[in-house]
Amino acid sequence: MQDLSLSLMYIYVGVAWMLGCLICGILIVQKSKDCRVSKQYLCQVSGIMCGISIVTFTIVKGQSGLIIFCCIYGFSLGGYNYSLKIYTYERVRARHFPRAWSFIQSSQALPMFLGVPFTASLIITLLRGMVGLFYGKGTLKDAQPYRIYF
Repeated sequence: MQDLSLSLMYIYVGVAWMLGCLICGILIVQKSKDCRVSKQYLCQVSGIMCGISIVTFTIVKGQSGLIIFCCIYGFSLGGYNYSLKIYTYERVRARHFPRAWSFIQSSQALPMFLGVPFTASLIITLLRGMVGLFYGKGTLKDAQPYRIYF
């Protein structure tokens, strides 16, 4: 993938994240009795959409598929981030919100803190220290194998 198209993917995710925050915010603030969405359900649906988009990432082919993935993932991630923060604020109110939000942030960071060293140790023990990496000149077609030994 070229550097420009990779930068565009980041831009697509960022713009979709902003749109997800905006639309979830509009759904939450809306005062209509005909169409009212609970903050809890909005958070759950956004999280499920985020998970489904990650699972479908494994079957995406081509740049247009990546653009669609970036837009769907960014939109659902933005909606999840915003609705989680608002739902937490609704449950704990303003007095305890900083403590509750820091707890949520630390619980979200815990899998990364433990998962990365665990995955590295699995790679070292199962693959005996050999990891196949690819580097190239911009496309996967030009990529060449490269091995790293731990």
